[in-house]
Amino acid sequence: MEVTKSGNGWHYKDDKPPKQWYKIKITPSEEDKEPFVFKVETHDIEFTMEQYQRNREPLEWEMLNWNIRV
Repeated sequence: MEVTKSGNGWHYKDDKPPKQWYKIKITPSEEDKEPFVFKVETHDIEFTMEQYQRNREPLEWEMLNWNIRV
């Protein structure tokens, strides 16, 4: 985030792209568990899903849709 002083105060500029909504399908590697779908709002879906997978059983994820209406 960039912060600059302007004549009437401070101006904040966010370098990140706007958040978007994604519809994600999760398929657990274990055959006895059912796939499921959820929605997430994020700047970076790759990073978000990397974090989601941490400390979980192995899984596959697939983006079904992006920039959806909630």
